[in-house]
Amino acid sequence: MTPTSKGIWRIPTADLRLVGWFPVQSVFVLSEIELKSNCTGMRDEQLLSNAEKFREKLDLMNGDFVKGDLNECI
Repeated sequence: MTPTSKGIWRIPTADLRLVGWFPVQSVFVLSEIELKSNCTGMRDEQLLSNAEKFREKLDLMNGDFVKGDLNECI
């Protein structure tokens, strides 16, 4: 579990792919969710792109997000 260079996180579970970001420490905004079986390479990239666009549109915390690894986010 690592963020993209733009701070979007992809959290894989056994059956799901959860995508979002940390606007502040210990707060995760979930913006995309998909079944693992539907996540081919192209769909996976689309989830990340959609999350980034949603973050920009939502403008929560002026679009800021926690930069760094998981320890800095939680």
